[in-house]
Amino acid sequence: MKIHGNSGLNDKLRVTLLVVLVLAASPGRGAGQLILAGGVKPASGIAAPNFSCGLGDIIVASGGIVVRVDPVTGNRTLLSDFTDPAGGVTGFAASIAGVDCDSIYVTDQASAGKLFKVLPSGMRTVLSDPTNVAQGEAWYVPFGLGLDLDGSVLVTDRGLGNGAFAGLWSVDQTTGFRTRITNSGVLNGNHSAPESVVVDAGGHIFMGDVEGPAWLGGAGTYCYEYGDCGALFVVNRADGALTVLTDFGNPAQGPRGNDGGYSLVLDNDGTFLTTDPYYSVSNVDVGALFRVDPAGVPAGARTVLTTQLTHFSTVALGTNGSILLGDCNTPTSGGFGGGICIVDRVTGAQTLLSDFGNPAQGPTGLPFSIAVLRGENVVFASGFEPP
Repeated sequence: MKIHGNSGLNDKLRVTLLVVLVLAASPGRGAGQLILAGGVKPASGIAAPNFSCGLGDIIVASGGIVVRVDPVTGNRTLLSDFTDPAGGVTGFAASIAGVDCDSIYVTDQASAGKLFKVLPSGMRTVLSDPTNVAQGEAWYVPFGLGLDLDGSVLVTDRGLGNGAFAGLWSVDQTTGFRTRITNSGVLNGNHSAPESVVVDAGGHIFMGDVEGPAWLGGAGTYCYEYGDCGALFVVNRADGALTVLTDFGNPAQGPRGNDGGYSLVLDNDGTFLTTDPYYSVSNVDVGALFRVDPAGVPAGARTVLTTQLTHFSTVALGTNGSILLGDCNTPTSGGFGGGICIVDRVTGAQTLLSDFGNPAQGPTGLPFSIAVLRGENVVFASGFEPP
């Protein structure tokens, strides 16, 4: 259940859970081994990256490493080891997005965090560094990633711990220069946590804010009493104004959520798929994958496609139209995530594709964020109609 009064608490809970899960998933630790989110790594190093990827491949940010997942077999190969300084500036791979093998981007979701670019060789460069004043105004906590129609990188910013200065940035794909598109912290009473962003074929920007849509304050137990069950916003490119597409606290639009908008993807039918890692049933967190229909009745109508998600579950769309769920539960995880599953579009049933606890399928770890290399100009139209 969501804790109110401090939008930074969710970050702390997620980081704590991350550490616990990494340690729990790494039994038998011995001398000469370094424990990473990407698995158990011998002190002498791990296998060199094998950067053979293609359109349709699933790319995964897995803490210490970035891996490629075969969309048919689920087998994994290492793309970049973020703990190895020989491969470039080190860091933590927490969010990922990409167009093709030449355009893979990663953020570390850290305070004053960096935006990395992973090169076809597996080497890393820092595309945008907030400490570099020549690249524009500094962001605070770069979180979710999206790709704009012109190739620039969209980066959500969770802002300060109190939600101030949260928002959305556009980063030039060549220079790394940052331009703020919106300051949702100011617009939402310093209570905002944008964590996902997508663009449709018409160029409309949609942003998921797990603390949206508008802070009401007051007292109570449930998020809808505070106005922070999560929201999907339409972001005006010209002035940064936010229009609510769906409010996860509004029962007229469908089942209520707790942190709607954590991960977001545009489906091929013009609807949106978004995860809510804190969706609860009878006050028990079960997580949910929602479908949001911008052309529904009412507009922004929501339905739950599947549940039993973790606090790190993300969603992506395969080139064959399959719905992919990151950090789904696996046989080796004991019910604590660790896999990539295919979600049945009708029943919501989850079928395991890749078990990150199974070394027979490749490097082990936790799939914190997933994306699919779809290629340029593969952008769907949404059902959204501007007013």
